[in-house]
Amino acid sequence: MKTTTKTFTYLAMAYSLFVSCTQSKEQTNQNNTAQSTTSVSYKTIKAETSNRVIDIRTTGRIISNPDVTIRYTPLISGIIEQSFFNLGSVVTKGQKLLSIRSAEVNALKAEIESVQQELAIAKRDLMSAESLYADGMTSQKELLEAQAKVKQTESAIQKANADLAILGKDAVNGIFTITAPASGYILAKNAPIGGTISPDSDPLFTIGDLTDVCAEASIYTAQIQMLQEGQEAIISTSAYPGEEFIGKVTTIANVFDTEDKALKVRIALKNPNLKLKPEMTVAIHLKNNSEQRVVTLPTEAVIFDNNAYWVVCKENDNTTTVKEVIPNGTNGKLTFIQAGVNEGDDIVIKDQLLIYSAIKTN
Repeated sequence: MKTTTKTFTYLAMAYSLFVSCTQSKEQTNQNNTAQSTTSVSYKTIKAETSNRVIDIRTTGRIISNPDVTIRYTPLISGIIEQSFFNLGSVVTKGQKLLSIRSAEVNALKAEIESVQQELAIAKRDLMSAESLYADGMTSQKELLEAQAKVKQTESAIQKANADLAILGKDAVNGIFTITAPASGYILAKNAPIGGTISPDSDPLFTIGDLTDVCAEASIYTAQIQMLQEGQEAIISTSAYPGEEFIGKVTTIANVFDTEDKALKVRIALKNPNLKLKPEMTVAIHLKNNSEQRVVTLPTEAVIFDNNAYWVVCKENDNTTTVKEVIPNGTNGKLTFIQAGVNEGDDIVIKDQLLIYSAIKTN
């Protein structure tokens, strides 16, 4: 962009505002009464069009990838008798983690035994009904009822066995074993020996695969329009100076977080060397090079006032006007303009706040 120095003339009131920063109150009052005009130098810049380059810098934290993270919640009540893992332990699928004593296990086994006895009786009754029906000594209805009783009892046994299988095949004497549902790292543990558990308890442990993690960041209202899924992200942390980790935006929340009034954005990262740890603070740089060409202005030239954005423009007759503009993102140094000014417009970039105040006052 080429910068030019121009002069313009405006009313004595505007001049009094300008010189008030360097003159005494008496001098300012004298100038307010002056009827002459004064010439002042100022700088303008030509509005140009360029590719819209989005650049967001923020901070966030590392979290385990929810898609490969399991939080185990107990299915029945009981007491933890033994624990075979620690926070941060590496576990494999099927590995023994906890021994739980539960009266519900004994109750479930007793239920299975009781239903098995019912099944034996139901089968005996069915054989009798079939024999009587063959001899014409009972009705078809009674035969169908006997058959239904057998099927109902068999279904009850299958359900009870399935429930017991969930608790563990080695559930003996009221004690069952909880095994790791997947391989990974223990990211959280809430299973003290002697502690009570129930289906309403918090997860006993969390298992995640740390070779596949995410960075989570908060993006605020003015930056939302700059985001898109698949956008590249550069992650860095003070733990590894000079090293960068490359990821992609995979999830942009559709609702604002109620605590920090921002959208949560999740960035997927490969972590083969396990350098990135959950809850580690990281710097996040989101960049998006767009082929969309828009009017581009220095951010310092844009004035925010009364919930709107404004710029000061020089017209062909050497006067100045204030125009409202609609921004379409910023990368910090540059602001992209959706509407309000056109390519080639002269935009004031020095003392624009002073001139804006003088014009708005008039």
